[in-house]
Amino acid sequence: MLSVIMPAHNEANVIAEAIDRFLAQRTDKPFELIVVPNGCTDDTAAIARSRIEAAAARGIRLHVEERGEPGKIGALNAGDEQARFDCRMYCDSDLLVSESLIEAALAALDTEAPRYAAFRLVVKPPRSAVSRAYARMWSQLPLIAKRPHGIALYAVNAAGRARWGAYPDIVADDHFARLNFAPEERVRSDEASYEFAMPEGLGELLAVRTRWARGNEELAAKFPALLENEDRGNRYEGFGRVALLDPVGSAVFTGVFVFGKLQGIRKAKQGTAAWERASASRSGAQLKS
Repeated sequence: MLSVIMPAHNEANVIAEAIDRFLAQRTDKPFELIVVPNGCTDDTAAIARSRIEAAAARGIRLHVEERGEPGKIGALNAGDEQARFDCRMYCDSDLLVSESLIEAALAALDTEAPRYAAFRLVVKPPRSAVSRAYARMWSQLPLIAKRPHGIALYAVNAAGRARWGAYPDIVADDHFARLNFAPEERVRSDEASYEFAMPEGLGELLAVRTRWARGNEELAAKFPALLENEDRGNRYEGFGRVALLDPVGSAVFTGVFVFGKLQGIRKAKQGTAAWERASASRSGAQLKS
């Protein structure tokens, strides 16, 4: 049994398909989907509610918990309050999941020991040339290609979710969750996948990369003990070889990475509270490496 929590901010153009992917799951095991529209100025909540009857016909509880205040952390905590099952999955609302996701998640979490599960990320082909160049490099990093990263989508069992209470008010919520587990407690299942939309264009890439860097700085400052659970080994293994084969992708990736890191550190030191986000309709996907 699994509760899926999906925060959503102004996702009217994608929320129906995101929900329908969960309604199409190939499983006979019970699960529920809790959508938390927050601070929306579009029809996200109404569209989500329109899928309740279809979900019920498939034996799935779809609950829409609308919040007037925008903010992913508040939405995550509100979703947790509505969840009926101890195993939890947290999923951004612009992802398209494979039909095997629920089965793969429950199999990975089937242990009494604390467990964190991640799945195979598939980058949707970007429209922007600069985003395509960045994605070619980013998707080949060991964290993305091989390790249980949990970017925008992850699941934890009951013992794992007991590691923390309410989500703290931080930017890097998925990184925070992952670092509550030692590397040996995290698993990756390639039996299921999800489509991830890369930020489009240089401006959006820089904004999201800056947010990621600032979020990491904030996490290190507020929860330094969690850094002991960072991935071991070279997270840029093989980057040089790939860079030689793709100099354009390497130049774009390196430029975005360096700019975002420097900007993120600067904003963290200044205590900048605003959370940069891409102008496209996205719920806060993070570019990690």
